[in-house]
Amino acid sequence: MDCPGITDKCCPHSCGASCRSPRGLISNPDLPRIPENVTITEKLEKNATHETLDAFGSWSVGGSEKGLVFLVEARHHLGCNFSERKLGPWTLVRREIRPRVNLMRVMTYGRWYQIRVAAVNENGTKGYSLPSNHFQLSFEPMGPEAPTGITIHSVAMVNGSVWAELRWKAPNSSLPITRYRISLGHVLGSSSESRSADVSFIRDFFVPKDQHIFFLRDLTVPKEFMVQVQAYSKYCEKRLTGLTGDLRFFIERGADDELLWFADTGEMLSPKKLLSLEESLSKPKVDRNRFRWKEGELRAHVRWTWSRKQSNLTFEIIWRQVGLGPRSTFAATTDKTYYEIGSLRFNSKYNVTLKTQSYMKLHSTFTVFKTPSCEDLSKSNEELDCKLIKDLNFSKNLDK
Repeated sequence: MDCPGITDKCCPHSCGASCRSPRGLISNPDLPRIPENVTITEKLEKNATHETLDAFGSWSVGGSEKGLVFLVEARHHLGCNFSERKLGPWTLVRREIRPRVNLMRVMTYGRWYQIRVAAVNENGTKGYSLPSNHFQLSFEPMGPEAPTGITIHSVAMVNGSVWAELRWKAPNSSLPITRYRISLGHVLGSSSESRSADVSFIRDFFVPKDQHIFFLRDLTVPKEFMVQVQAYSKYCEKRLTGLTGDLRFFIERGADDELLWFADTGEMLSPKKLLSLEESLSKPKVDRNRFRWKEGELRAHVRWTWSRKQSNLTFEIIWRQVGLGPRSTFAATTDKTYYEIGSLRFNSKYNVTLKTQSYMKLHSTFTVFKTPSCEDLSKSNEELDCKLIKDLNFSKNLDK
């Protein structure tokens, strides 16, 4: 039997077992007081380009904080209305030495949260506080991102008709995915100077949330097709539509009546020779020695490789701080295989996504990196004086 309290113990007796608290625990002067007034609040910061949302937990201990470590536990449930009975188990999320914690890294949009705190010193603890107020981030969750890894795995004749096996990977989503929509269309025409194309969509299919393989049946050959894959999620009674991932492919018959299809570079492929399209674009890399402070902001040098020869290719680079959601997102485009990203915060994690559209396929990859502390960067940058940085966009992320 597991007891819910950090200090409770399961004690057997003649009627079974029960959880009991140690005697004299609360009155013990060598143990820190149980934290009180545990609350969760949020703070919204705006500037000319984006909004940043932060959520904080705070509490009081009614005495000296010296030598104390605070254990912060959280529990949550998904939904638009709070229900205590739906809350999951308590989970340790942070250890702090001050009576304040930034909770954005452990929170997700569309969920209700509570926290509780225990103060611990060298002698032990009196246990956890009462739960905080229930709290939900004020930004509503967005729909799923675009599915990745969209590819035609194989093409074959089945019962006299042409079938193509479509595969994809589940996208990132703050809410559970409810289903996928697959749209199939004929490409009517496209420009050699542009990735745009006129498409006549002829069929829509809906598949379950756990399905990532679908057979496109009764295809007409020779023909160029466009297939789109889109995920849906749901928040309260509102259906959230995700971003669309797409793939263009062409099917025709070879000299021996063998089915062939075009891939990323326009090379003819058969089921015996399937080109890996996922290896064309490398993950972006952030050079640890290429962080710098310039024009009042922290910048990082990002580079990548593209393994195929293709001219007039444009890369889109998107970066955002982990845990802050879509409203803290920055984006840029370049025809180079490197870029210097800016508006970064010290000592913070970032997600960098890299995208490009080749002949017929959208390629996407990402990486996660952490920026240095202000003090570490100032050792190699004489222009950087951490004590003079007053901008709230940076000062709250400095190591203390």
